[in-house]
Amino acid sequence: MAQRTSKLIQLVNHFYDLVQVSLMIWLRLLKSGIVYGWLDGLYCGYANSTRDSQTLRFRDRFKVSLQLKYQRVVSLSVSFLLAGVVFLYWYRVRFNLAGNLLLIVLGLLVQLVVVYLIWLAYLSATAEQQPLLYAKALDLMLRRFPVSLSLWFLLIGGLLLAYTNLVIFVLVVPGAFCKLSTKLLASRSSQRQLIN
Repeated sequence: MAQRTSKLIQLVNHFYDLVQVSLMIWLRLLKSGIVYGWLDGLYCGYANSTRDSQTLRFRDRFKVSLQLKYQRVVSLSVSFLLAGVVFLYWYRVRFNLAGNLLLIVLGLLVQLVVVYLIWLAYLSATAEQQPLLYAKALDLMLRRFPVSLSLWFLLIGGLLLAYTNLVIFVLVVPGAFCKLSTKLLASRSSQRQLIN
């Protein structure tokens, strides 16, 4: 006879999984030197967000690593865009309307690139090595625009939570984002698009 666990124990285990995946993402970012680790951190989060935390130790789950050509170049471009947004944000007092407009455009470009990075990390974590993975991620990001827009809203929600409570953001949001976006990207309509 199967033993039933209480709702509280399930909630605590789910929260533990979220914190564990979040810590894996942050540690992977730090291990890769932050500048080169964006894609690898997201890949580690997506690869471990579907695994059962009871069967593997944290150290074994952390050993998952992405081996993708040009992954450092993609992460470096995200870092440059983020540095540009931070620079424009801190020094926008000196700029006029054109500087603020540039900040908005660059911020939207960063968010677009991060959504592309999410698609790329998810595809590399779920599918075998495909020869045209970068093109496939771009194609799915554009073809599945409602899903990409939902990812963007999840990203904005996470950033708003970071603005209100940084501790919850660091401990929970990356893991929750990986879990929620995995469910969103793995929907039936998205799976049909992944195969084609």
